[in-house]
This record gives sequence, C-alpha cells and structure tokens, in this order.
Amino acid sequence: MIESPSPGSAARDFGSQNSCFISPRAFRTLYKPFYTRVNAWIHAHTPWKTFIHSCGSIQPLIPDIIEAGFDILNPVQTSATDMDPAELKARFGDQVTFWGGGIDTQHTLPFERRTKYGRRYANGCKSSAGTAVSFSTRSTTSRPGSR
Repeated sequence: MIESPSPGSAARDFGSQNSCFISPRAFRTLYKPFYTRVNAWIHAHTPWKTFIHSCGSIQPLIPDIIEAGFDILNPVQTSATDMDPAELKARFGDQVTFWGGGIDTQHTLPFERRTKYGRRYANGCKSSAGTAVSFSTRSTTSRPGSR
C-alpha cells in the first residue's frame, strides 16, 4: 500500500474562498512528489485517468497539479476567487479536464427540508441539528480495461 507522506486523509482541499491554503512552494515540497509517483505508476500500469479533488481558489496550484500527472481536476468552484471557467479553460483546458462547477453549491444549490419525522437535512450533509444524511451513489465510470 502506498501512503501519503502527510498526515490526515488522502482527500484534502487546498483552497479557501479567496486563496490557496498552501503555497505553490509548499505544495511542490509536501505533496507533488507523492502525487507524481502515484500518477506515474497508474498511467504506466493501467489505462485509467486520475483525478484530484480540491475545492476553493487553487489556480496557482493548477500547473503543479498538471505536472504531477493528474488528468482531471474536480470540482471547479466557480464562486471562488480566480476560478472563472472561461479563464481556466483558456489557460489549462488542453492539459487537464475540469469536472464539475456547473452549479454554485453555496448559493444556488443549498436547501433545507424536513422529513415527516422532523429531521432537518441541508445540502446532503449534517444539518445544524446534527442529523446525518446518507446517500447511495453508483459509479458511472467504466471498469478497468474498458474504454
């Protein structure tokens, strides 16, 4: 098993609403070597594409994300600073696939509803009342070896 050289889970957000949580220099030192090795192995041994998830304003990190071998960036938080889809497409669209960002999940999508039992649900997450919502999702990606 290959483990990330940093503490915490493998999934992380590198951006806030207005800027990166991490400098490009720190990303290059702490994350890029690991991501580069993993992506190189995957691309050498499988037909798979790789993606990285990060919310927020991460435009300064995108060149390093591409150089680390990622094929897909998910999501594109279009409400964050410097994450204009047209600009991202013009600068990086021939090097990486942008997945997501078609809806502003902070302003357009939010909702709250109550079930017949009075539980509160908001945005498919824990509500302010602390009630967890479970989702059953089905992958729409192809199986290894298929195209």
